[in-house]
Amino acid sequence: MRLRLSIPLEKINNVSEQVSEHVSEQVEFKAPRTTQSPTQSPTQSPTQSPTQSPTQSDTQNISNAVARIIEVIGENEYSAHDLRDLVGLRHRPTFRQNYLHPALKRGVIVQTIPDKPNSRLQKYRLTAKGLSMLAQNKST
Repeated sequence: MRLRLSIPLEKINNVSEQVSEHVSEQVEFKAPRTTQSPTQSPTQSPTQSPTQSPTQSDTQNISNAVARIIEVIGENEYSAHDLRDLVGLRHRPTFRQNYLHPALKRGVIVQTIPDKPNSRLQKYRLTAKGLSMLAQNKST
């Protein structure tokens, strides 16, 4: 339901004059300035390309995520759920996109049941490359 108010223009002008008498200085409203480009979303950083998601702002974050997975797994085997808990994340898609898949693509972790990637018994362990990176991180 729409309501229409019809206020005569004279009344609006009268109110506007009364307000301006009581206000000692002019108040000017401006839209806030943004450094956002027309194609940039509000959650996107200025250095991020328009096609890049906010959770994958740069490769440094992914490197830190992969390093965190390596550190957490150590010489053990963990399910994706256990890894997510150990890393301290609750959102499964974020964990898979930013931690698990990059680690798998870089070859630092491997599935214990590669023939059944969706198995409920699936676990992840470090590869030789992952173990060498773990040793390298422990020595520094």
